[in-house]
Amino acid sequence: MKWTYSIQHKLAAAGLLFIVMLVVLFNNFNERDNSSKVSEAIQTIYADRLIAERYLFQYLQHAYLILDLLDTDPSEGAKATLQIGGILAKTKELNKAYLKTRLTELEALNFDRLVVDLISIETSLVNQDIESARQSAKDAIVQLEGLSEIQFKEAEKQMSLIQQINHSTAAHFQFEIAVLIIIGLLIQALVFASKSLNAHLQRQNSMYN
Repeated sequence: MKWTYSIQHKLAAAGLLFIVMLVVLFNNFNERDNSSKVSEAIQTIYADRLIAERYLFQYLQHAYLILDLLDTDPSEGAKATLQIGGILAKTKELNKAYLKTRLTELEALNFDRLVVDLISIETSLVNQDIESARQSAKDAIVQLEGLSEIQFKEAEKQMSLIQQINHSTAAHFQFEIAVLIIIGLLIQALVFASKSLNAHLQRQNSMYN
């Protein structure tokens, strides 16, 4: 019944090769999933953080320019008010662009406050309340600084996620290599055992002849 051992070796080798295929397939699917997550995180950093930060910089320029215009000589008040009106019109366009980015709950809350401050500037100018307009402009700057900080923290989270995914990918790769080495050694041992068995059978057959 020595031939049964040969079959067992073949079945064991086939089973080990099947495990190799499963490990390779699992690792391949995992790498594709991780690659998709990394791509999404990078897209989020660019579209929802870097682009948003660019908008915030433009907002900030507008807010400081409004403050400068509010400090102009009263005799130039009408001209300054007209210029501020043009700036506020630009901020309304910025609002539409900014809302196209993905906002966190806190970010949405700060943005709503920013919009209220910008509207307050416009209302104060209509009522010729320069001091209130100035305070609203300062409040808008505070909101913009808060929004900018949110962009940094959210981008930092995405970078941390990318690092975690990279570490996970590296760990899976190391696991795959370790499994392949172990299975390779087991298959090699089966091959040598099979050769030894064949040699033994050949010696027995020659004795019978």
